[in-house]
Amino acid sequence: MSASSSGGSRFALPYLSSLPSRKYKFLFVTPEQVASPSFQRMLSQLEARRRDIGERGGAKETTADEEARNVRRSRGVALIAVDEAHCISTWGHDFRRSYRNLSVLRTILPETPFLACTATATPAVCADIQTSLALRDAVHIRLSFD
Repeated sequence: MSASSSGGSRFALPYLSSLPSRKYKFLFVTPEQVASPSFQRMLSQLEARRRDIGERGGAKETTADEEARNVRRSRGVALIAVDEAHCISTWGHDFRRSYRNLSVLRTILPETPFLACTATATPAVCADIQTSLALRDAVHIRLSFD
């Protein structure tokens, strides 16, 4: 599933109401869409449901299908991937304020792993990305194109 919007901070994702059903495996959104209060509310609700199911140890299920559905529901958001992560950094050559605001995802999804990808980050930019996204125990992988 992909979502796009040319409306800037206005979030027009028709699939938003379907997210709690766990119908989708992937959701691609822009930093501007992440800034939308409706999107943030939906993520908060998904995270609350994940925590609630985890604390209860899962609901008592009667069939294998129900058990599988419960496991899928309890996963919540599995990963946040940020492409062009150098745009987060004020030290970067392509700084975008909307990218800097992606830090709200750490507040909403404190236990969700993050993956920040860029091909153009200096060590200072990498440090800024790590701080901005509150990345804990970050592993930096640098590869050449050879």
